[in-house]
Amino acid sequence: MWESNLAMSESLIRAGYKHELEGRNWARLVQKLSTEGSTVNIVAFGGSVTVGYRLSNTSYPEEFVEWLGATFPGVKFNLINLARRATAATFAALCLVQDLPEDADLVLLEYSVNGYGGQCQCFTSPQTAGYETLLRKIIKKAPHTAMLAFASFMWLDKENKPGKYYETGEDQHGVVARRYGVPMMSVRDALYDVMFDPDNAYGVKREEILVDIVHVGDYGAKVYAAFLAWAVRHQATRVVLHHRSLAAAARHTPALPPPLNPEAAQEDWPTFCAEGLGLQKYVTENKGWKWVDEGTNACAGCHRYGYLTKQVGGSLTIKVNSDVLSEQDIKDQAKVMLALTFLKSYSDVGHVNVECVSGCECKPKVFDAKNSRPTSELHTERMEIGPGKECLLKFTILDATSTSGHKFRLASVAVHKADKVMSYAYGPVYDR
Repeated sequence: MWESNLAMSESLIRAGYKHELEGRNWARLVQKLSTEGSTVNIVAFGGSVTVGYRLSNTSYPEEFVEWLGATFPGVKFNLINLARRATAATFAALCLVQDLPEDADLVLLEYSVNGYGGQCQCFTSPQTAGYETLLRKIIKKAPHTAMLAFASFMWLDKENKPGKYYETGEDQHGVVARRYGVPMMSVRDALYDVMFDPDNAYGVKREEILVDIVHVGDYGAKVYAAFLAWAVRHQATRVVLHHRSLAAAARHTPALPPPLNPEAAQEDWPTFCAEGLGLQKYVTENKGWKWVDEGTNACAGCHRYGYLTKQVGGSLTIKVNSDVLSEQDIKDQAKVMLALTFLKSYSDVGHVNVECVSGCECKPKVFDAKNSRPTSELHTERMEIGPGKECLLKFTILDATSTSGHKFRLASVAVHKADKVMSYAYGPVYDR
């Protein structure tokens, strides 16, 4: 079953294998892969590299599933791509894990590019803790799933110079992944030297793989998928060789280990998130806003849904559940944070006033959609609100503006307990 061709030299791919381990729930996955008639559900989390380039015909998760189908023709594969452009693992932990099926068999994780913000990359840093929080929430939601981490890389800086080898979140993520029994494949470890050597012995050509400084085209998607394919081959071989009874090994579900960072142990914390198409059902009153998709249908993650208006005085009322504090949290005087994700741009955008109208209390706050740099990108900003099961929030466009316009597009609304991980103010990351 290992005769399917890979789009990259296997000796190079092997160099990207981070650590030798059996892997959490991999025996169960291998049993399903070897059982004709079974169905394997695959879920992908990540940023725009996992979404797929907007002008490409495919993505590396799709190419990986195509390889699986060719290698295991008697098995049905379903792919759910929960990747979102310009997001880090913390956003996935807050808003996307809720869409993870409990019967997922394999979860792919790609946050090495978006998980590096130039901060000190230690295990107490918010971005590393956010990655661990996501892993713990995945295990809580789908305790029988196997996981496979994929470390993409920012190959060039914005001056088209080679990206610094250490400017990535993968080294810290790799330790976290190992602790939780998650194999990791790294394209940096495997390809860094050959990507910048036009005369390399493997015939690797950077321009055939990349379409910009970080994203891959159709052929690049096949190359990245080859790393995942090799990992499945290697892990499956290891499982078969190391277990006398595959069925017995598949029945064992590892316990959730203690966290590396205690602040990452949020798997039991209640949260609320209305994101993507799900935002619509929480709107209770709409005066002058339109539901829009400013993206494309090119891929599952290429949509850019949200409510948009350019009308001064236009108002939108949304109901959220901000009752996210435990009795102990209340005794500790913990705070509740409202996290708003909205478009920031350099022109034609305005100010929105956010206030609590019933069911909870808060001090009104004005958010400015003008970006500090000449780009358009999603930002997440926060304000404190009081707890309430039916908290009504009103968004009103003000006459005041930092530009000549009043456009405002709201993409998501989320609620969480204030802490050092979820409350970290992430800057926008490179995206197209």
